[in-house]
Amino acid sequence: TFGIGGTVNIVVTFSEPVILNGGNLLVDLETGTPDGRVTISTISNALTASGTYTVGVGESTNLLAVKQILLSAGTLVDTIDNAFANYNISGADITGASAIVIDGVAPSAFSITSVTSNGGNSETSDAVAYDDIWNSTNTSAIVRVPLEVGDNTLVNGEIQVKGKITGSYVNVGSVHYITAAEVTAQQADVTIPGADIVGLDGFGNGRSIIFTAIITDFADNSTTGSAKATESLVIDTTALKVTSVVSSDPNDYYKLGDGVNIRVNFDGAGTLSGGNLLVTHNASATQFGITTMSNEVFAEGDYLVAAGDESAQLDVTTIALAPGASILDSAGNPITVFSIPASNNLVDSKP
Repeated sequence: TFGIGGTVNIVVTFSEPVILNGGNLLVDLETGTPDGRVTISTISNALTASGTYTVGVGESTNLLAVKQILLSAGTLVDTIDNAFANYNISGADITGASAIVIDGVAPSAFSITSVTSNGGNSETSDAVAYDDIWNSTNTSAIVRVPLEVGDNTLVNGEIQVKGKITGSYVNVGSVHYITAAEVTAQQADVTIPGADIVGLDGFGNGRSIIFTAIITDFADNSTTGSAKATESLVIDTTALKVTSVVSSDPNDYYKLGDGVNIRVNFDGAGTLSGGNLLVTHNASATQFGITTMSNEVFAEGDYLVAAGDESAQLDVTTIALAPGASILDSAGNPITVFSIPASNNLVDSKP
């Protein structure tokens, strides 16, 4: 199979040596519209003549054959100056010795269908202008590339995804080989390793990764897709942080069975799942568990004063998650550090 720019050597064999005087011997090939052509400009007392056919755009056939042979001008004569009168092929055509496929049609224009982060935690809400977010737990991305319906020249062809944050596009991921099933489905999902994502120049929070791809068919014809900024990955790998610990209850003395509100504030909205947020304070060795936080910027609950609890000034000492629990922000980043900023603890809000 030969694609655009590919070359095929065409040999014409005569029944006796011939001489070309002026003009060119033209060999037209049946390649649909337009026809291919080989131009032979020199034949000097030779039994054969050869020329190179270069596949042009739009030329296509499943079995290359000669359509006609003719002279552009001049004469074709034998050694005693008898003119060559019959240009019909009396012997074998190209098809008798070779099965040459010509594909001068490049894959159709396209743009990326979608980009999805993969592995790790899923986001809970997309940014308005983007299809997906890359968070701190993601391990790969899936780039969906559209394939033209019924274009079987794509089978065993290749897809190379390219990406960029700044500068020029670079290859990301390995070459993906197109299957017959993907051509039937009219799409191919190409997996891009996380190392290739984070290795892009300019990688950083708030930046966008834009993707395109090059589709190359079996005949080595290639088409580069157009960029589609609305199908990008927005980078958000920053987890929530504790900003303060406060209480909505007033300064007072609290006795056995009384409830004391404790609120942990964060710098963004998050959701608690899989267990409790555990708060340790200086009135008891027993941790107090906060059970709910649903897309909120705080988690709160009432600590109930138990027998033996005592503190002259209630204050929180540590915050942690129960085994199996997590707090994820909307991008899917988990909180792993619960440090309370200096001067922003419970005791600071209730002097």
